[in-house]
Amino acid sequence: MPKRRKAKKKPPLPELIFGREPEEFGGDGNTFVLAERTAALRAVAAHKASTWAEFTAVAGIPFAEMMEDWGEEIEEYYGVKPTANSSFSLIECWGATYFADVISEPRQVVVFLMMDHPELGRTFEQAGFKIEWGPPGAGVDSMVFPDRSCLTPLPTDLSAHIREDQALLHACLLGEVDWQ
Repeated sequence: MPKRRKAKKKPPLPELIFGREPEEFGGDGNTFVLAERTAALRAVAAHKASTWAEFTAVAGIPFAEMMEDWGEEIEEYYGVKPTANSSFSLIECWGATYFADVISEPRQVVVFLMMDHPELGRTFEQAGFKIEWGPPGAGVDSMVFPDRSCLTPLPTDLSAHIREDQALLHACLLGEVDWQ
């Protein structure tokens, strides 16, 4: 008797947020964009970091390890190698440096999710969402949609993981740390 194959278990869908993409990030003020909520919260925490030690703690990397892995690039960017207590600002270097990318860009996380799970990407595309590919280099790829009606055709098990949160979206992208 042949062995019965177990059905592949779908990975749990992370919680997604959406809001109007800020004009400062290439949005037109009308287009909606998806972001992964955990990545957004982590980005806000990183924006709150005022020292390198705080930033590396949010990133989950010991300061010494960060300097070992990225010290040369950091020194080149700032002109000096920082200490753990040196001041830090994510908004100054995020998207412009590789070392700051240890904090994942919440919009990009959604695109990676769609690429890792093509059937999920197709479901969103059929509902009217589309991936906007950012320019090479510092550009960010994102999943955008024109209006809230695109949420309606999504299956309930997907739409249950998506909620509007303009404040968190702006906080994580623009560094508005007093968002709540």
